[in-house]
Amino acid sequence: MISLKKWFSIKVKKHYTNALFLSSMLIFFNTTLTAQLATSKNAQQIAIKSIEQIEDKGLIVKLYTQQTTIDAMKEKMASNPKLKATYQKKLKSIISTRNQENEFLIKAFKKQYNFSKVYFIPDYNFKAFVNGESGSLFWNEDLEEVEISGLDGDFVVLSRNFGSRYDWKVCNKALEVVPNPFPNYFSMKPVVVQFFMGLFAPSALYKLEAYETLVKKMETKFIKFKKQKA
Repeated sequence: MISLKKWFSIKVKKHYTNALFLSSMLIFFNTTLTAQLATSKNAQQIAIKSIEQIEDKGLIVKLYTQQTTIDAMKEKMASNPKLKATYQKKLKSIISTRNQENEFLIKAFKKQYNFSKVYFIPDYNFKAFVNGESGSLFWNEDLEEVEISGLDGDFVVLSRNFGSRYDWKVCNKALEVVPNPFPNYFSMKPVVVQFFMGLFAPSALYKLEAYETLVKKMETKFIKFKKQKA
């Protein structure tokens, strides 16, 4: 039979262990909560700074060009003349589609976006721009190369999610998504676009109107966010 003294000792140790466990858990949750609050505060500051950067410097739109695919096809044609006929038609189609998509996007910004200045840069020049190189790195509305000055330092980028013309994200120059609560993601799926614009609408028409819808949605959210944080 266990003695009273031993029983009391076991009880004390058990309560001590439970108290120590609870104390450790409280410290853990307090540390976690403090870290989360610090992260949230930092995210808020980054978000506010980003909307200010857009207003002050403008928004840079990174255009999808498929340049890697185009260059690879040109290399194959140059190394093997027999492939020229096969690739020539494909190459022409890729370039035509690329140009049309980017012209639509630029037109959508010209028509629907007034929140800030906006600049368009082809993706193959983006790295050079981030590294501080100068020259005709940007495109104008006719897809002609032009030089833009005064965009050094930090800036905000609108970048297309790979694989979909209707999914876009707002990033810093390292292409890291600007954290919430910034309105950082915009999407409209082709099925939704077709539903609202008619299944028999010309392809070019619903693509252009889809871009206009996305751009307008983005500007509306930028304005709303600015008012909330003012």
